[in-house]
Amino acid sequence: MKFARHLLAFTLALSLVFVTLFIFKNEIFSTSDNRPLKIKDKSITLEKSLNEGDIVVFGSSELLQFYQRFLPDNFFNNELNIPLVINGIPGHQSFAITSKLAGYYDDNTRGTSKIAVIISPAWFGTNGTPLNVFLRDTTPTMLKNIFFNKSISKSTKTLVSRYLLKNFVHINSPSLTHYYGALYGLSVIDKRFLDVLRLYASRGSRKNSALAVKNSIDMEANYIVPDASKLYRENRLDEEMQKYKPPNKYKTLLKDFTKMNNLYVDMPKRITSIKSLDKAKVEALKREALEIDLSLSTNNPYGMTDYVYTRDFKLKEIKGQLPIKVEKPNSPQNNKEYQDFLKLIEVCKMFDIKPIFIMQNLNPLVYENLEPLHEILTAVKEAIVQNGFAYLDLWSWSKEDYVYGEMIDATHPSEYTWVKIDNFIYEQFVKKVVSK
Repeated sequence: MKFARHLLAFTLALSLVFVTLFIFKNEIFSTSDNRPLKIKDKSITLEKSLNEGDIVVFGSSELLQFYQRFLPDNFFNNELNIPLVINGIPGHQSFAITSKLAGYYDDNTRGTSKIAVIISPAWFGTNGTPLNVFLRDTTPTMLKNIFFNKSISKSTKTLVSRYLLKNFVHINSPSLTHYYGALYGLSVIDKRFLDVLRLYASRGSRKNSALAVKNSIDMEANYIVPDASKLYRENRLDEEMQKYKPPNKYKTLLKDFTKMNNLYVDMPKRITSIKSLDKAKVEALKREALEIDLSLSTNNPYGMTDYVYTRDFKLKEIKGQLPIKVEKPNSPQNNKEYQDFLKLIEVCKMFDIKPIFIMQNLNPLVYENLEPLHEILTAVKEAIVQNGFAYLDLWSWSKEDYVYGEMIDATHPSEYTWVKIDNFIYEQFVKKVVSK
C-alpha cells in the first residue's frame, strides 16, 4: 500500500512538472547564449541568409580553404556582388545541416531558402555527424525551436532527440533544453527516461566523461580560431599559417607557402568585378583558375599544391603509403551517414526547400581504387535525382577522367573545380540559362 501511494505521488509530481513545462515553456526554456560574439554573429548571418533567401552553401573542411579566389563566398560576394554565406567545418555532415535547417525554420519564410550542399565521399565512411560539430553551432535556442515549433514534424524532433539521447553523457554541462530534447518521445516508465532524470538531479556533482570534456575543448578551440578571411585581407596569412608547420620542414614549407601567399595577396589588385556569368566567361575563368593551380603545383606528381604536399603527403610517399587504399563503406541500408542524408532530403521537402547538391571528387592519382565507393555514391545520386533536386557530379572513376590540378590535395577542390561549382550554383539560383 505504502509503495502504491509513493508511486502515485511520484506520477502526479512528474505529471505536474510536464504540464508546467508546456504551459510556461517560453519562460522556462528562455536561453542565455554565452558563446563568444564571433560565433553568435556567424549564426545570426546564417539564420538571416536562410530566412531572407540569400544563397547558403553547406559543406565541411573544403570551405575552410579561405584564401582561394573562387571559394563561393569570395567569388560571389567579391566579384559577382551576390550575397552568399558558407557554413562548414570538418565533420559537418548531413545531420548537422538538418539540425540547422530545423533550428532556424520560420513559417513566414517557408520556401525561401536557397541552399547548396557540398557532399564529401568521406562522409559515408563515418558514423555520422560528430557530437562536437553538432554542439558547436546548434544552440539551445535552436533546439527550443525544433521541439516547440508545431511546424517541425514529429519525425524530425525524434531524429534530434535520439541523437541527443545517444550522446547525452558526452555533453559537457547540458542546458535544460538538451535534457528536454533527450527526453522527448520517451515514456516515463522507460529506463532511459529515469536515467536522464537522475543525471539532471545530480548534474551539479557528477563528473563529465572524458569525451564530454574533449567536446568542450574542441568547441572552445573553434571559437578562438582567428578570422581567416580577415587575416587574408590584412596580409597576415603567412603569419598565421606558420604556426602549423612542423619544425623539421621549416625552410621548404616557408618557401612553398610564401609563394602561395604572395600570389593570393597580390591577386585582388588584378581582379575586377563581373556582373554575370556566361559560357565564355566561365571557360575563361576555368583556364585562369587552372593556371593558378598548376603554378602552385611543381614538386609532386599528384597536382597538389606544393605547400600541402610537403606538409601532409611527402612523408607518406617516402614511407610507401601512397597510393591510399579505399575502404568499402557500409551498404546504404546500414550506413548511418546515408540514412542521415535521406533525412536531410526529407526535411528539405517538408520545409519546401529545393536544395542543390554537389558531389566532390577524390584525387584518383592519390587513391589506389575508387570502386568500393560505387554502391554508396550511386545510391546518393539516385536519392537526389529521384526527389527532383539538381545534382552536380564531379566524380572521376579513373585517372583518364581526371583533370590534372583538379584537387589541391587528395580530397579538396582546386580553383579550377571551384569555378565549376560556382557556375552550377549560379545556374540554379541566379540565372538558369547559363550554359554548363
